Amino acid sequence: MTDPHRFGRLVHPHARTIVPFLVALAITIVGVVVYLGLVGVFLEILPELVG
Repeated sequence: MTDPHRFGRLVHPHARTIVPFLVALAITIVGVVVYLGLVGVFLEILPELVG
């Protein structure tokens, strides 16, 4: 009975710290990809707006 409890106590703190980190990392990656995509579109449109 003690081993599953120890295992549970070890897993939960790590899960609580890793999951928000992974979520933040995923949001950051998506944000960077979207930002680069918008910059690419803007650079394609910019000459038409200026010229």
